[in-house]
Amino acid sequence: MSSYLRAGQILIAEPFITDLTFFRKVIVVIEDNAEGSLGTIVNDITPLKIRIENEEQTTSVLLPLCLGGPVGQKEHINFIHPHGEVRDAISIGKGHYWGGNALDILNLAEAELLNLEHTYAVSGYCGWGAGQLYKELENKTWIPSNFNEEYLSERGDEAWKQALSDLGGTYKWLANAPMDVNLN
Repeated sequence: MSSYLRAGQILIAEPFITDLTFFRKVIVVIEDNAEGSLGTIVNDITPLKIRIENEEQTTSVLLPLCLGGPVGQKEHINFIHPHGEVRDAISIGKGHYWGGNALDILNLAEAELLNLEHTYAVSGYCGWGAGQLYKELENKTWIPSNFNEEYLSERGDEAWKQALSDLGGTYKWLANAPMDVNLN
C-alpha cells in the first residue's frame, strides 16, 4: 500500500483477532508515514482516574484513564480532548484532539473551561514499524473506517460493535457474534 492513513481514521479490530490486547478494540490513527504508524485505543476507558498536576502541585485535574495501547503504558501519558486551542495537539476529527501541551490542559482546568466529560488521560499507545501496519491491513487484521465521536466512550465492547455495525452488510452481522464463537 503506497498511500498513508490520515490522522483520525480508525482501525477496527477484526472480529476473530486472537491477540487479547486488541480484541474488540477501536484504534484512532494519530500519525502514519514511511517510518511507521502511531495510534491509540479509544474504547478501553477504565474505571480509574488519574491526577494530572503541575510541578508546583498548585493546579491539578482528575481525568478518566484510557488504556491507549501496549507501548509505554508506564512512561507515556497523553490526552484525548475537544480543545483545539491546546498547543501541539493533533486533530483526530469531529472536534477531538490527541496530545498537546499538558500545561494548556491544566490551565483550562484551572479556568474551569476544560470539558471534563470528553477529556481523557491516555496511558500508552499502539506503534507499528515501517510497513508493519500495512501488512496487517493486507492480512485483514484491521478494518479501516472513519472516526465517530461515539466510539470514544466508556462503552468498550459496545463501541467496537457500533463501529463494526456502522460499516453495514456482513460487518453488521459480525458485530453481534458472540465473543467465543465456539459457544454458539
